[in-house]
Amino acid sequence: MSPFTADGIAPPSPRWGLWLTRAYLCVCLASLMLILATQRASLASLKPETPWLLGVAAILVALTHIFAVSFTRGLLHGLGVTVSRGLAAELHLRFLPARYLPGGIWHTVGRMEHLRRCGISVSRSSILPLAESLVAIIAAVTFSLLLLFMPLTTHAWIAGSVALISLALVLTHGDLTRNGFPLLHLLLSGTGFWACQQLAFGVFTLALAPGTLAPVHATGYWLFAWAIGHVTVFAPQGVGVSEFAFAQIAGGGIEAALLVTTFRVIQAAGDVLAWGTWLGMRAQGRL
Repeated sequence: MSPFTADGIAPPSPRWGLWLTRAYLCVCLASLMLILATQRASLASLKPETPWLLGVAAILVALTHIFAVSFTRGLLHGLGVTVSRGLAAELHLRFLPARYLPGGIWHTVGRMEHLRRCGISVSRSSILPLAESLVAIIAAVTFSLLLLFMPLTTHAWIAGSVALISLALVLTHGDLTRNGFPLLHLLLSGTGFWACQQLAFGVFTLALAPGTLAPVHATGYWLFAWAIGHVTVFAPQGVGVSEFAFAQIAGGGIEAALLVTTFRVIQAAGDVLAWGTWLGMRAQGRL
């Protein structure tokens, strides 16, 4: 039987394990801060006309983690492991800065190790990253096709995205998994995640000087380029591949590739915001 407490919290680690975890997190955070500092020039080079929209884009990226936590909890429940929202949040957010360590796999490794300490076999826990990847590719390509082939105005796209995000938030908060709809819960969580992610990129482009591409089409191209980068196993997090694919699909050059590169800075800022919010809520005992 899995050694969870009644609240779904894993048993405490040995003291040496706690110190090792803290040191690991410090290294992860330092790497993330270094990336943000070194890429700051990329953001400045784009000269955003509406800088506050960059903050909105970062907030939307941070909001994606609510759906990621919901997805984690729903999938584990489907595997026969019932966890609290607090543990599901810890599983996803605790090692979030590790995403920015060289290799791009350490966030997944951290979660797998945490699940192993909770008594969940590797054969079962490995389903989590596989399911995330599958849903991500399907959602990204679906959103891409909708944005590229549906006659949407910018205002209609924003309104539709906000409505979809709101609906997904309301429905997944009700925990459809416990009510006998696990697949619907996972579908809504994945849809909400990518509705936020694609809107974040679109808002990011709106913050910049008007370009040759409409925000709706630029976002559709970005989603497709992201999917190409994601399935390219030799490129961690699709770095380089997504930029090249976007430039080729969108018909741009270095400036188009720089757009995708700079959005990674916005994504990193959103991750920092989500991670910091989680730390603050945990310190206050709200998780």
